[in-house]
Amino acid sequence: MVLDTFPYNGATTTLETLWREIPLVTKVGQQFAARNSYTMMINAGITEGIAWSDEEYVEWGVKLGKDENLRKEVAWKLKQGKKNAPLWNGKQFTREMENAYRQMWGIYVDSK
Repeated sequence: MVLDTFPYNGATTTLETLWREIPLVTKVGQQFAARNSYTMMINAGITEGIAWSDEEYVEWGVKLGKDENLRKEVAWKLKQGKKNAPLWNGKQFTREMENAYRQMWGIYVDSK
C-alpha cells in the first residue's frame, strides 16, 4: 500500500503505483495538484483509498494496512482495469482529445 502526499499528490508516482496494482490512499484537495491521484484512481476504476478529509485518510490507511483481503481486492480491480479502464486506454484518450480539438476549432471558427 502507498500513502499519497498532500497537498501535492503524486503524478508519475501515482500512475506507476496503480500500474503495479498497488493500493493507494490519497486525500482529495481543492487545487489541481491535490486532485491528480483522485482523478487517476477514478479513471483506473477504483474508489477504495480515496479520502475527503484527514480523518478519512487515516481510516483508509489503517483499513488497507490491516485488511489483506481488501488489498487483494483492490489489486485485482487494478489488474482487471488494465483491460478497459479509461486511464489505460490510450486509443480512446486520443480519440477524445482529437474530438475536443475539433470542437475547439469549430467554436473558434464560428466566433469569427
